Amino acid sequence: GESRKLLPVTVSKEDAVHNIGRAALLVAALARGEWDQLDLATQDRLHQPARARIFPAMPDIFAAAKSAGALCAYLSGGGSTIAAFAIEHEDRIAAAMKDAASARGYSGQTAITAPSDAGAVVVETA
Repeated sequence: GESRKLLPVTVSKEDAVHNIGRAALLVAALARGEWDQLDLATQDRLHQPARARIFPAMPDIFAAAKSAGALCAYLSGGGSTIAAFAIEHEDRIAAAMKDAASARGYSGQTAITAPSDAGAVVVETA
């Protein structure tokens, strides 16, 4: 789609190393319960900056999530989802994210989920 066309064909070695390191940090932080590392671990140089050009509300939604208590917030995939990790205040975070999106003219749904070891599953939302 339009979002995928924004991605560069090649990336710098520095940006590739940055993202590989962040991916490794994310796995380690989740495995060890080092929640304070999640914000750093979800920083991206490969797809979020490019997609922010067509989704300028993204930084505001990230900031709203973190201000409301999220440990981190990030763009998932091509931009259909912004996700946040939290261990408390989930309802407040979801509302803050939705309000920030609405203030910039975006609508959407929020879903609060929990970690699972069941693998990939389809989640139905109303």
